Amino acid sequence: MQATGLFFLRMNPSRRVTPAGEFVGIELPVVERDPRDPKVYLNTLTARWPGPEAEKFYSQHEAELKPGRPLNLTLDRLRGDPVYGWVATVSHCELAPLPRRQQQNTDSQPAAPATT
Repeated sequence: MQATGLFFLRMNPSRRVTPAGEFVGIELPVVERDPRDPKVYLNTLTARWPGPEAEKFYSQHEAELKPGRPLNLTLDRLRGDPVYGWVATVSHCELAPLPRRQQQNTDSQPAAPATT
């Protein structure tokens, strides 16, 4: 089963490594929100993203991957796991634009004081 759409991070993603420290992938705990009422969660799931593309994305955007961050995801192999709940494999991920209120908070942060 496949799903495509806008999802929001529930918590910070976790970087998965082997016991030897080699990168395996990242886990993105996400929620799908009701477009009519963003306070309502429709589904929660763990999106697992293996491979070098995930590592590159994580290293480039780690600071931005905070709870509430919107992501455009394409998910494959969507399935129910008896331990983890809904799980899927990421085939595509990109940062979605921030909601206006988050953009305003980011844009309105005071500038660093000038040094003389």
